[in-house]
Amino acid sequence: MATTSGSGHFQPMLPFGAAFRRAGHEVLVAAPRSFAGQVERAGYPYWPCDDIADEDLAVVHAKIKKRRPARATC
Repeated sequence: MATTSGSGHFQPMLPFGAAFRRAGHEVLVAAPRSFAGQVERAGYPYWPCDDIADEDLAVVHAKIKKRRPARATC
């Protein structure tokens, strides 16, 4: 699995990792170096990736904030 350095992204993935393991698969988590401890505390082997620079994340977050939310249809 691959995750960002945010618990809000990683925690919801954990049930999937557990299901993969129950099905007999090996699970390796690729994550930014700054997030290694959280991955290891969750009991998964860790594959290091570079962290994304704060200024690069700021650009992405600014673009997301400018987008209008999709309209829900019922």
